[in-house]
Amino acid sequence: MGCRLQLWVSGWELDCLHQAPGLAKIVKNEQSEIIAKKVNARELRQGVAVAEDGLWPALTWADKILAFAVAICAIGFIAHERDSAAVGGVLVIEAMGAEPATRMLANHGLLRVMGLLGESQIEIGARGAHVIAAPCTHKICMRRGWIRQRGDLAVCVPNGLVLRIAGTAAVDAVVR
Repeated sequence: MGCRLQLWVSGWELDCLHQAPGLAKIVKNEQSEIIAKKVNARELRQGVAVAEDGLWPALTWADKILAFAVAICAIGFIAHERDSAAVGGVLVIEAMGAEPATRMLANHGLLRVMGLLGESQIEIGARGAHVIAAPCTHKICMRRGWIRQRGDLAVCVPNGLVLRIAGTAAVDAVVR
């Protein structure tokens, strides 16, 4: 039965595999041999030995509060970006050789659109619009998923079909 510590100092890492009461750390002696040595309470507070539970027990309250605040801010930024994108209201359907057609996203239902290869089926629902059946080989337009925000696209190049939500997309970046 080994001790329950993973110890590391100055880049040396070793699992303590011997039965030893108390704590140990890894040090080099004069002959450059790696040896285990008992750790006193002061060294333990300085973080020389890290318990099997991980780094969390070795952090101070201030470190934990800072980590929690950073995590909350990151979650807030992600949620804000995800919810702040403007949801579009009009679906524009462009098929090769035909005039573009528009359909309100509030009018849920199933559309059948003829393209170069054949008929594609488009579902309009509460989550937006998506292609549910297409005659193309790779079905990339189907794997695109739901489009609902202004500027979103679902394209079936072999069938000559473009679905887009009317409006301009939010700016991601500005380059000068």
